[in-house]
Amino acid sequence: MSLIIVNATPSRIDIAVDTGSTAGISISKMVYVTEPNLLFAARGDRFFLGHIHHNFFYSPENVSFDEALEFIPEIGRAQLQHMRDMGAAEGLEVVMAGFSSREREMAAYRFRMLPGEAEVQQQRMWNDFAFWASPWQPHMGECPGWKDEASLKAMAAAMAAELQRVGAPGGGRLKVASITADGCRFRDAGEIA
Repeated sequence: MSLIIVNATPSRIDIAVDTGSTAGISISKMVYVTEPNLLFAARGDRFFLGHIHHNFFYSPENVSFDEALEFIPEIGRAQLQHMRDMGAAEGLEVVMAGFSSREREMAAYRFRMLPGEAEVQQQRMWNDFAFWASPWQPHMGECPGWKDEASLKAMAAAMAAELQRVGAPGGGRLKVASITADGCRFRDAGEIA
């Protein structure tokens, strides 16, 4: 697994991920699709990101954010079957962010796939669920939220330590993406302490 932090507003979605892996190399856990300006981030099986990108790359036409919302669960169901076939014990969480023409604002959705479940859970990130940090656990205390760079780095460090405590990969560098209706900007926030 890995860590993911999302802060959603109607005009911008910010997503931060780590680059740690079981292979000991830095890996990307975000995929940006320039047309139609969609950002995906995942924790769990990173090959799912490649599968999503493949679907956009070979699509005969541009797909809007709202159309993607309809077919991501279908791709997720295929991933669930693959996870069951492989005997996967851990789940997969994916965030899709972009501009929704239907809602006329930036939107982010979390898709959750658990090996023991038949369907993909889908949840819109807004109002009381506009901020999400995973794997924040109750024993870690109250999550500080993404207020500034210091709080972002503190959350990332705490979650990386939690992942390492349970023997899961986590850490490396903290990569941040900010997506608006006009495009996406990436930055490296440095090594996770």
